[in-house]
Amino acid sequence: MQLPVIASCDNLRALHRRSDEDMTDSDHWCIAHHRLAMEHADEAEQTDDRSRKRSALVNAMFEEAEAANLLPVSAESEPTRSVLYRSAAEIALSISLPKSCEHLANEGLSGSPPPEIAAELQDVLRRCEESKPTPPPTSVPVADPRDEGIES
Repeated sequence: MQLPVIASCDNLRALHRRSDEDMTDSDHWCIAHHRLAMEHADEAEQTDDRSRKRSALVNAMFEEAEAANLLPVSAESEPTRSVLYRSAAEIALSISLPKSCEHLANEGLSGSPPPEIAAELQDVLRRCEESKPTPPPTSVPVADPRDEGIES
């Protein structure tokens, strides 16, 4: 299982472009959830137990999504908001959760992500779609031959 890349907290603060004095409570909570996501991702990287790895990545996905949810849909929240959603979507994809992946990537696109992040979110969406299981073929109803004028 290849682990997704999550932006570091320093990168998150740099993305947010705010000094500590200018940060709101939501900004601080966002960083706290992001740090928890990174801790869970580190835990996943350090274990060989598949069940523990998956559990840690599910927790990382939820924490990263929660960090993104704390940011308003506004130009001021970009690119931080879309980067967080991209990370959460990548995690969902890595643990075979295509519906979550699709939802998270679409949330990231619902704001005003910079073009390069929007392209990455579109790529994640494409890979989510490709990872969805193929539904079993449906049976095609067969007409009764007598309805076609054919006698048996």
